[in-house]
Amino acid sequence: MKVRHYDNPFPFMVIDEFYSSEELKRIWCELEFLSPEHKWDTTESNPEDGALSENGQQLKQNRFRWLDSIYRRCEDSDILTFSRKILENEIFGDTFLSHNHWFFRGLKVNICHTLLSYYGETGDQYKRHYDYASVTCLTWFYKEPKQFDGGDLSLYYNNDRIDISIMNNRILIFPSSIDHQAHPITTKPDFKDGDGRYCLSQFLYIIPEDMVPGGNFSWK
Repeated sequence: MKVRHYDNPFPFMVIDEFYSSEELKRIWCELEFLSPEHKWDTTESNPEDGALSENGQQLKQNRFRWLDSIYRRCEDSDILTFSRKILENEIFGDTFLSHNHWFFRGLKVNICHTLLSYYGETGDQYKRHYDYASVTCLTWFYKEPKQFDGGDLSLYYNNDRIDISIMNNRILIFPSSIDHQAHPITTKPDFKDGDGRYCLSQFLYIIPEDMVPGGNFSWK
């Protein structure tokens, strides 16, 4: 696992090689199971599920599923189980305290909502928006060799723009209030369904303990 911290102009982290080869193998088995087109939601079928522009238009063009709505228990999903490492491996804890920006130092997250998105057609994207959470963690997966171009992510703060290249098994962690944009992908000639850009979005919240709901949304 390779961790890099950035403090300017706002705090964010980039983590490469987060999942082990065995974890990736099991994650891909689950991705393959979830990948058939009929198992996904789309912006057309859920017009209010996602960020909207000022005139009420959807800002995203992709397929997606809220994994919390599929599984009754985190333990039933390898993706949900392994993704807990973002908390249990002390990403926000003592291991990185000497390097962390104050925003992340000792952060006590107790709620996580998990969204799996798939960008599989030329033009699929998520236009500039921000998230209603405390911290956003984005993990990217794709089959190699990569069968699409584009799909990188930009972060915006005042007049600054920071471009983050997507990489397989790379995590980007940043404050959810920061504007960000997933740029359009362009598929290559040999592209097949399932060869696109997968993004696992973990929306982390900090709320009072007496307001924490049950089920697999709660990480105490």
